[in-house]
Amino acid sequence: SWLKDGSDSVCDLSEFLVHNHMVDKLSQAKGFGPIRLAYQDPCHLLHGQKISRQPRELLSAIKGVELVEVRDSEICCGSGGLYSLFQTSRAVALRDRKWLTLMESGCEAVVTANPGCQGWLGLTESEVPVWHLASVLEGAFAGKRPR
Repeated sequence: SWLKDGSDSVCDLSEFLVHNHMVDKLSQAKGFGPIRLAYQDPCHLLHGQKISRQPRELLSAIKGVELVEVRDSEICCGSGGLYSLFQTSRAVALRDRKWLTLMESGCEAVVTANPGCQGWLGLTESEVPVWHLASVLEGAFAGKRPR
C-alpha cells in the first residue's frame, strides 16, 4: 500500500490527490493568479501525520501561484482542538505570533488544510483571507479565487 502505515482506508486529502496525479491536472487547470500564498501547516498533519510536502506540491502546481514559506511554520496557530477555548490567552498569543510571521512573508492569502486553523486565524481583523486547501483547489479548476 502507498499509505505509510499500511492502512488502505484512511489518508489525508493532499496525500490522496498527490498519489493520484492531481499535481499534473492542476498544472493544466485555469488557475487564478498571480497571487502569493502562504501555507499554514495544521498541527495534526505536520506533527501527527508528518504531512507537509503534499499540500505545498498541490499549491505550487496552480498557475499563477507563488508559494511563500513562513518563518517558524511548524509552530501552532493556537487553534489546537479545544486549546483556544480552555487556554484562550495562550491561544491568542500563538495566533498573534502566527499572523506576524504570515505578514512577514508578504502573502496575499493564507491556505490551511484544517477548518479549525482556518476559523481561528480568520478571527482577526486582517484583510488577508484564510482559505481551505480544498477551496483553493476547486477555485483553480474554476478559474476563480476562493471567497
